[in-house]
Amino acid sequence: MNGWSAFTKTSSPNKRVSYEQAKKNNPELDNLIKQARNVDKDSDEYDMIQDKINAAYESSKVHTKNEPINIEKKEISSITTDEPKSNITTLPPRTNTGEGKGNEKPEKKPRYKRRIENITRRGEEKEQRQKEREERKKKREEERTRKKNINKTKREQKRKIDEQTKWLKDNPNIPMP
Repeated sequence: MNGWSAFTKTSSPNKRVSYEQAKKNNPELDNLIKQARNVDKDSDEYDMIQDKINAAYESSKVHTKNEPINIEKKEISSITTDEPKSNITTLPPRTNTGEGKGNEKPEKKPRYKRRIENITRRGEEKEQRQKEREERKKKREEERTRKKNINKTKREQKRKIDEQTKWLKDNPNIPMP
């Protein structure tokens, strides 16, 4: 159908309806937006208000769980058919029986709970990074200590050899002890 029906032109996903056009579709749009701002986003009331706003913008997105939503059709005067003209189309209710292909979205947790989880997770990640830094620092310190000890023994060995060499130079006729 390419987005056209006998009576209506449905909006394509690429085209957005302007605010003015949405206001013409539903003169109560301003009040609906104000109501949506003052209602909890997890409530059924918010879903119903948001569905009305989406209908005004000719969006097909539906928030209500089991209730059909009414979307007004736009008449096109140049197309005539024998079918009766209806102003309202009813979408079927959304049902989630739990049986599906696994593409159902899990229920969202309330925003404050997600925020607390994020803060907790970030704190744990920060502690983990701090522990990793301390471990790297400890390894570097151990490596430095090991290298110092190696250099110290090398210096002692070199000093002994130098002493023996010096003693031999000073005492060429005496056997080395």
